[in-house]
Amino acid sequence: MKRYLVAALSLLLLSFTNVSGQITCELYTFSKTKLEAVKQSYVTISNEPNASLKKLLHEADKALKDSVYSVVFKTQVPPDGDKHNYMSLARYFWPDSSNTDGAYIRKDGQSNPEIKEYPDSRLLNKMCHAVQNLSLAFYITGKKAYAEKAHRLLQAWFLDTATRMNPNMNYAQAAKGHNDGKASGVLETREFIHLLDMVDLLYNQKGVDEATYTGLQAWFKEYLTWLDTSKNGKGEQHATNNHGTWCAAQYARYAIFIGRKDLALEKLVGLKARIASQIEPDGRQPLELARTKSLSYSCFNLKAYCEAAMEAEKLGLDLWTYKTDDGRSIKKALDYILPYAMRPETYKGQQIVRFDKSEAALLLRVAFVRYPEDKQYQSWLADFEKSVGEDVDKLMY
Repeated sequence: MKRYLVAALSLLLLSFTNVSGQITCELYTFSKTKLEAVKQSYVTISNEPNASLKKLLHEADKALKDSVYSVVFKTQVPPDGDKHNYMSLARYFWPDSSNTDGAYIRKDGQSNPEIKEYPDSRLLNKMCHAVQNLSLAFYITGKKAYAEKAHRLLQAWFLDTATRMNPNMNYAQAAKGHNDGKASGVLETREFIHLLDMVDLLYNQKGVDEATYTGLQAWFKEYLTWLDTSKNGKGEQHATNNHGTWCAAQYARYAIFIGRKDLALEKLVGLKARIASQIEPDGRQPLELARTKSLSYSCFNLKAYCEAAMEAEKLGLDLWTYKTDDGRSIKKALDYILPYAMRPETYKGQQIVRFDKSEAALLLRVAFVRYPEDKQYQSWLADFEKSVGEDVDKLMY
């Protein structure tokens, strides 16, 4: 109980001091003081790090040996001939033998293995996770090799002329026979939310230089412009389901990164209207419950709300306690879905694949901290933490 109380209190603090002085860039989706506590424990008992820290350092050491990642490594060529453009296939679209024109058909919840032949999505995720592990390992241990490799990964993906990704998702989640890319492809950049926290963490520890930092700001400024002006970008912003929620969380974090907190706050305030349209008074999320993996998608949409609400609280906007006149709220949605997430065998909705409790890990950890008066969250979290082994996220939430 004491450990959880410390975690809860740590998330409410807004700054911490490190060996080089006061941190200047905010972390918007991780607990800064939790990381500081992990760092101090490493310094004082570095010969006996806990299991989660051991896993982090193991993953960071693996990342040191890996090559850089880039969208130009794919063998496929996007429709415009530029390999610097990200490219992927729509996950739930499959070949249809009845269509002589080769157009694919949608099978919700069933992943077409053909998507694995298009590596950009996999490489983007690997790059983001590697940068996260390296950045955290650098912050905790102070070993410069971790920061140097994270810096090289960021340069290769975003900035180097030969390997950089163009700041657009024009050809993401293409559905063969229908389009070259869909608005829903924007979802595939959601890992950039956490990546930017790592960039800020590196920058404050002098792990990336000014030129790299401003170069990344310029890239994300271009990406925001694409979101605001392109058909796919505008389409995703107006999506009514989890895609729109994740797009809002992404948009806000990118706007914060380029110094436009006003744009971020405007987007986050807009989530109040989304809560009113997406969440029922009893906490159900109809658009997610209509899916073939309805338990998973209900948690997935709520994870986007939690990411956005963490960003919002750093800007002085409280989405955690916001509720509509008829009671729709993030908490009500958590109250509805978490009992099923903890006991998926009791769930009566459609879930065509096995539900993994780890899909609700973030929801449990942030719910416990933001709603300390709810003892049920405390009990669920305690049970969940006992059931998981090494978990890097324990170091950050």
